[in-house]
Amino acid sequence: MPTNTDSLIASYESIATSTLGHLTDDGYLAGITAQTRTQRLLGRARTVRLPPGDGTPIRQALIQSQPGDVLVIDMGDETHRACWGELRTLAALNKGLAGIVTNGCVTDIQAVNDLSFPAFASGISPITTRALGGEGSLDEPIVLAGVTVSSGDVILGDEDGLFACSPRSAEHWINALLERQEWEAGRRHELGLIKA
Repeated sequence: MPTNTDSLIASYESIATSTLGHLTDDGYLAGITAQTRTQRLLGRARTVRLPPGDGTPIRQALIQSQPGDVLVIDMGDETHRACWGELRTLAALNKGLAGIVTNGCVTDIQAVNDLSFPAFASGISPITTRALGGEGSLDEPIVLAGVTVSSGDVILGDEDGLFACSPRSAEHWINALLERQEWEAGRRHELGLIKA
């Protein structure tokens, strides 16, 4: 069994969200989907809560972030606004971030696509947050799509959807996931041998 977050995350490298979805509903972030062509996302959550309309806390989150982090950004009721675009993507790539998740929107979508950066959001919008100087919060539990997400949680996303799992939950499921994956590979092989 993995003994730390990095090795736990590495153990999910080959796991699809649909495989996890065969075993549990817990942690599924309904309505938050990949907005970019780069749809595979795996990393550890770093939570950010924004004040209304204010993207200021994201700057501090980027400064404090570590390689492999996924910024998970709670927009509160301002989900029609984009809190993420091209310039923040460039800063995130310089820091080695794995991607971002938000219950708000992204903007500059062509540029973010061209940078091959995974961005999971509720949609795309030209209406953005502003630099209003608010504090917000970092590394406190937030709720997205009815799921409580904490810094350090395992974030797993692909074209089928998005999960946030506590390290304890991720560790609980990993053996069953690997077994399920092996079983599915066997079934694919069997079904491939069946002729119409």
